[in-house]
Amino acid sequence: MRLPSPLPLPPTLARWSTAMVGPNIHIKVSRALYSVPWELIGRSVDVRSTATMVQIFLDGSLVKTHAALEQGKRTDKSDYPPEKIAFQM
Repeated sequence: MRLPSPLPLPPTLARWSTAMVGPNIHIKVSRALYSVPWELIGRSVDVRSTATMVQIFLDGSLVKTHAALEQGKRTDKSDYPPEKIAFQM
């Protein structure tokens, strides 16, 4: 009995990259910006991107997850320092 051929693997499921957290609390991934906690300003983070989500890691620990954007900006207001949250509202 011959087994059926296995299905081919789908195209790249996830893409890994590195990004620097800017002074505006955002990283750039492709053509989109994503916020991260303000404590990470100036740090280099690892980014795992899929078609539906972007995950940000620091030293192997997940620090933030966002729904993926084709382009634009996704900001979680809680990522700003406490003294700036009132200003953002």
